Amino acid sequence: MITNLPPQSNPTPGNSPHNSSPQGSPARSPHIAPPLTPLAPPNMRPAPQPDDEPRRQSSNKAFYIVALLGAIGAAAWIGPSFVSAKSAPDFTLYPSDGNPPVTLSQYQGKVVVLDFWASWCPPCRAAIPAMERIHQANRGRGVKVMGINVNDNADPEQFLRSMNATYTNLANGEDVSKDYGVKGIPTLVVIGKDGSVVFKHSGWAPQFEQKIQDAIDAELAK
Repeated sequence: MITNLPPQSNPTPGNSPHNSSPQGSPARSPHIAPPLTPLAPPNMRPAPQPDDEPRRQSSNKAFYIVALLGAIGAAAWIGPSFVSAKSAPDFTLYPSDGNPPVTLSQYQGKVVVLDFWASWCPPCRAAIPAMERIHQANRGRGVKVMGINVNDNADPEQFLRSMNATYTNLANGEDVSKDYGVKGIPTLVVIGKDGSVVFKHSGWAPQFEQKIQDAIDAELAK
């Protein structure tokens, strides 16, 4: 399950080194498909010219090549798991509990797990207990689990505590989510000890808890 991010929304009130979104969320616009052009009846369609078929085959072949290349590029960031040399963008955000700001680069040499989420998102809520289990299972192993709250009007700290989650949560993460190419939530990211992104997945299902743990274990074994 995955929830698409709204175009704009209010961030959680509080200090942030990033610019905050304006107050008042605009109404979400429905996705309206363009009108379809009626197809002419068979007896009214122009007859194909002798050289149409080779041209059509060439055009179709070019389209499929472009589509394949696009799919491969998208899979590198949207697929359930992958190994990439891409460096994780650095950021600084304030924790929602009022503690001093956190910078990603301060965890260089550790494995970092990021969960982009919002309290209004059902699959995000479903992922929180698993994130807490991952946090508890890897205490003392050089692993840092952090939630990054986005587009949320609720108090994320209070919400997480109501679910018995104790890992660090960072507020007002809208700009960071753009840097990480987040299109829907939850989006889970594992960053290796060298600062490279080694796992990224948008959406949630129970099996991803083990996939995240496997990515952590593989990094710690290096």
